[in-house]
Amino acid sequence: MRQPAPWMVPLDERILEYLDEHDLATAATITREVELFASYNRVRERCYALADAELVDTVTTDRAHWELTKRGKMFLEGNLDARNQPTPRVRRFLRG
Repeated sequence: MRQPAPWMVPLDERILEYLDEHDLATAATITREVELFASYNRVRERCYALADAELVDTVTTDRAHWELTKRGKMFLEGNLDARNQPTPRVRRFLRG
């Protein structure tokens, strides 16, 4: 059973699941494919939050492409309690 952190929202798990299925994706691609009617900015914000929590990582210097980390995979498998991961820093989302 998955153990999400208090700061996590349903979109976070969908992003993680999408990256698990597709290995690599941009926030724009995730926005089109994930069926929770989230805006591009919201998906991008959540990717930054998940990166702060070490559940996803960016693979390009422009932070446009995201991938699932080993910890993200462990979370999806129910083998990692996200409450023990670093808490995202809100200010980070406000930087471009």
